[in-house]
Amino acid sequence: MHADWFTPDREVFGGYMYVTPEIRTKGRGVQGKIIKKYVIKELFDPFLQRWLKQREELGITCPELFVSRQGNTYKPAVVSTANSFAERISKIFNIEYYTHSSRHFFCTYLKRMKLPDDVIVQIFGWADTAMLKIYNDIPAEEALSEFFLNFMKQKEDAANG
Repeated sequence: MHADWFTPDREVFGGYMYVTPEIRTKGRGVQGKIIKKYVIKELFDPFLQRWLKQREELGITCPELFVSRQGNTYKPAVVSTANSFAERISKIFNIEYYTHSSRHFFCTYLKRMKLPDDVIVQIFGWADTAMLKIYNDIPAEEALSEFFLNFMKQKEDAANG
């Protein structure tokens, strides 16, 4: 990911999200799967702005958003750097954090927004809704409670008129 992917010209859906250029992700074939990635602007921007300010103060010119310091210069971060960040976050906040946790969070957040499953599938670039079962972390009790509260409200509305 490049720092300049998060600018007003990369905003979509009325400015609600950023969209990346097409990037290679894991997937079948030599090329993997080529898709665009989406980032919720209002959740990401406060952290992005702080990081961009710090990058400027540190003189980081590397275009990649995530970097690691090597001597007096900054290089693009590698997978082991991300894993190291995840370990550090786990220790600081006393939680189990791993890089895929963000995918779980994003999927669950979109489900709580009441986006239709097919829209979530499109945002993630998945082939079908099967991945929702893996990444949606809304507890069954919460989903059932929501369903029955809506059911009862519809029933009450129908009775009232």
